[in-house]
Amino acid sequence: LKNAGYKLVVVTNQGGIGKGLYTAEAVKLLHQKFQEASNNVLDHLYYAPYTDVTSKSLMKKPRSLRLQRRLAKYNAKPENCWLLGDAGRDIEAAQSIGVKAILVPTLKETHHPLAETVASSVLEAAEYILANS
Repeated sequence: LKNAGYKLVVVTNQGGIGKGLYTAEAVKLLHQKFQEASNNVLDHLYYAPYTDVTSKSLMKKPRSLRLQRRLAKYNAKPENCWLLGDAGRDIEAAQSIGVKAILVPTLKETHHPLAETVASSVLEAAEYILANS
C-alpha cells in the first residue's frame, strides 16, 4: 500500500486509558514497537483515550470527527480512502463520511452489512484495496 502511494494511519479507540487499565505511554510504546518491526510503515497513530463512562466524545468511533480530521490533515478525498476495522463502530464511522471500509474480524464481529468486504487478514485487505482502487 505504501508503494502504491497510500498513507497508513492508525485511528484507534483506547478507552482502556480512560478506564485506568493502561496508560497513553503504553499505547505509544506499542506503536513504537510496531513501527520498529515494520520499518516505520505507519505515517501516524491517533488514539482516543475516552470511554463512554466519562465522555460521549465526538472523537471516539463510531463518531467520525477523528476520521474527518485525518482526511483534512492529509487533504484526502473520502472516496479515495479505505478503513480497516475489526468492529461495527469502525465500519459505521467510515461509512458515515464516505470512506470505504473493510472488516477484518477478530473476536468482536464476523460481518457487517456496511462493510465493502470481509478480509481474513490485513494482508488480504491490502490485496483487496490494490485490486479495487
